[in-house]
Amino acid sequence: MGDLIFKIIDAYVEASNRSRNFLVFLLFSSILIYANCRNTHDDGWFNSRVSALKNVKKYYPRIKNPNYRINDYKEIEYKKAKIYYDSIESDSSEIVSRLHEFEQTRYDNIYLIKIPVIGFVIDINDLLYMGGIILVCFMIIVYYSFRRERFNLKIALDNILKVENPDRQRLYDLLVMKNFFSVPSQFRSHRLLNLFSYVIVVLPLIVYTHVLREDLQNSYIGDLINSETNLWSYRIGWVCEIAVLGLTLACCREIWLSDNLLQDHN
Repeated sequence: MGDLIFKIIDAYVEASNRSRNFLVFLLFSSILIYANCRNTHDDGWFNSRVSALKNVKKYYPRIKNPNYRINDYKEIEYKKAKIYYDSIESDSSEIVSRLHEFEQTRYDNIYLIKIPVIGFVIDINDLLYMGGIILVCFMIIVYYSFRRERFNLKIALDNILKVENPDRQRLYDLLVMKNFFSVPSQFRSHRLLNLFSYVIVVLPLIVYTHVLREDLQNSYIGDLINSETNLWSYRIGWVCEIAVLGLTLACCREIWLSDNLLQDHN
């Protein structure tokens, strides 16, 4: 009976590890999606650097000659351009060349997204629905893994209850030690740790909601380029948002049920 119990616990641990691996892929995908979305912001570092170079190019004649008159002159822009020019110390041709390189880099690496490993390239405007489909697929796998993990946990706990009292608590402690998320409250050092697993699962929903909001704010750009494709992108985006929300709630429920299983059997 003892060897069988240890095999059951090991089988549960393997199922738990699979869930963690899928969750890592989900978090990695969420980070990549957020990073690509962030790079498109006007206040992002790369776009800010391009804007700074454009201002240097615009005010370069006045920087060299304070009496030079420039249309649409703004004092704050001029001061920032002069400070940035002093830091790079380039002449007019070098500024134009560097600005061209930055613009080309922005087009190649921000407006065109390269998918790791497979090398597939998508346009930044496809990030909404492509990212949504990727997150939904990963979250379905994570939910199924969490669900299977809970069933395996129940089997392990039911078998532990069949063991004689002197060894039952030790087996229970062993199961808890090999667990990662589903840990009874008495084994946690702080109450905030109870929310840790839920925060990780909710993170993809937060990221995708942010991407959807940013895309909606800039929808007029997509309408100017291709209004029909833009409309379908938003339709798919809203479907993915609802799906991610539903799967997030389902995953949180599985974690809660697993916590309760461990708590009830303690």
